[in-house]
Amino acid sequence: MQDKNDYPPETRKAFERIDSIMSVHDRIIADKEQRLSQLRMLRKDFDDRELVGLYTRLFDSYFSYDFDSAAHYARLKYDAALKVGDSHAMAQAKVNIAKTELYLGNEIVAMDTLKSLAQTDTARYTDIKKGYYDAIANHQFAKGNRADKEFEWLIHNSNPNSVGIIYNTATYLRSLGRHREALDLITANRERLTNNSHGKAMVDFVTAQIHLALGDTVLATQLLANSSIHDLTSPVRDYTSLYQLATILFGNGDVDRAYRYLTFATKDHYAANVNNNLRTLNDMMPAIISAHDKRNQERTRLQTDTTIGIAILAATLLVVLWMLYKQLQRASQANREKTQLYENLVIASRRLEALNRTLTQSNNTKDAYILQYLNLCSYYINSLESYRNNLRAIARNKGVQQMLDHLNSSTLHDRELKEFYHNFDATFLKLFPDFVDRFNELIEPDKRLVMPSSDTLSTEMRVFALMRLGITESERIAIFLRRSTSTIYNYRVKMRNAAIGDRDEFEEKVMKIGL
Repeated sequence: MQDKNDYPPETRKAFERIDSIMSVHDRIIADKEQRLSQLRMLRKDFDDRELVGLYTRLFDSYFSYDFDSAAHYARLKYDAALKVGDSHAMAQAKVNIAKTELYLGNEIVAMDTLKSLAQTDTARYTDIKKGYYDAIANHQFAKGNRADKEFEWLIHNSNPNSVGIIYNTATYLRSLGRHREALDLITANRERLTNNSHGKAMVDFVTAQIHLALGDTVLATQLLANSSIHDLTSPVRDYTSLYQLATILFGNGDVDRAYRYLTFATKDHYAANVNNNLRTLNDMMPAIISAHDKRNQERTRLQTDTTIGIAILAATLLVVLWMLYKQLQRASQANREKTQLYENLVIASRRLEALNRTLTQSNNTKDAYILQYLNLCSYYINSLESYRNNLRAIARNKGVQQMLDHLNSSTLHDRELKEFYHNFDATFLKLFPDFVDRFNELIEPDKRLVMPSSDTLSTEMRVFALMRLGITESERIAIFLRRSTSTIYNYRVKMRNAAIGDRDEFEEKVMKIGL
């Protein structure tokens, strides 16, 4: 399983943005539907010639959002154009119908429509011929076939300043395996291609395909995430970028995220009726659902094993506590018997008083940590017993589900961790009361650390407090402070760079504070 921290920061930020948009996507769809409704209401005020233009706008608005509706308005455009005898608009409508039928998976209907264009209208209208060749070329490319004739015609007969010639040239280069040239072309024209949200989605998607062909999955993942963001905010519902992103995430072992994205896209898949994504959906969904269910089963089993482990540990600690109690009873009896002997040793003890004062600091350090260790043992033994009784009461009075909910809560963990760090800070500052001041003397004035309070250390200061106690490995410090190893390393580098004098001797000086 890939952890979210394994992704680059920009990719993690894009994932967070996708999740945020998904949470309000119903509102985005509602706004889109309201705009479409207002556009549809204009029909009653238009004559047939004006309806041709209105149906063109409706087709463009529904394309990539609801292909059934897009096909419907393309046919209405054809009917309106037929009534007013506008053969050019009729040909445009046929191109629209063909493109929509390809997305709906009706390849035979689409090809028949394009053939009817080839026989009549492509010779009369250059833009219709461009639409004809564009539909044929890109459909063949999507199927993995070559369409050199169509691409070459488009490249030689399109406006050299148009957006279409850039995409068609890039696609043609990709079909020839010249991916680097395609990438250079898209990159050089990126500003021209990204004048709206749909353009940004297209550029990021095409660039991602090129990087996938070049073997750069990391950058392709980032680009597909960006493209998905633009698709979601437009909004469109074919979600080609989101489907492909889910495929890559599943391959990386990020099952939960892949499952979440795919189920979201599936919900809108049926609303848009995008059948060209159906095979991807059918191939991926069973595997992702199976992996997702298996992951949930593993988590449930881990929770059960953890509960059993805690119970066994609690029982073991109770036995140990009972044995310690018995030993203390025997020791107490022995101490009473030896009281008289100790009184006879008072004189000898006084002679050792001077030597004991010399060892006081060392003994205080050991005593403090031994006492703190015993206190913590006693505290956590009592906490475990209380926690076990609480779980038993919840299971008996509220049922197993409530008990599981209680187990899933992080409240106890957070409280105990806060108390643990409070005890650590108090004990350490008792042993080294001037540690913070001595530490800051080693740091440049504007980089010195400020503590949250007089009895509380900051996380950065705890790193060096642990080093003063002899724990110098970043991995061990990271475990103690619940931080990543890289974070601990960055803390150490930051303070070393801020040190006064020789930076290589900084940590050695910290280790000598209090000696």
